[in-house]
Amino acid sequence: MTSDEDLRKAAASRLKRRQPFRVMAGGIVITWIICIAIWAITGGGTFWPIWVIFSGGVVLLYSGWSAYGPRSAPITDADIEAEARKMRGQ
Repeated sequence: MTSDEDLRKAAASRLKRRQPFRVMAGGIVITWIICIAIWAITGGGTFWPIWVIFSGGVVLLYSGWSAYGPRSAPITDADIEAEARKMRGQ
């Protein structure tokens, strides 16, 4: 059973992962807007900002999954002992 202190630590850790994600997401969206504006001002043509949008999207997906995705249960001492027993061949 997890204690309240463990739950508080897990919640704090999750919040620490979410805050930088929001800042990064804002920066990436601003970069997309700037690239699209440059593309439009220079006469359009081939839509090269798609490469910036695609690469930024990949980064956002990975970081978003880390910040908001499901978390596995924390590793307990019992888990470590069980793995050690497997390694010993018991």
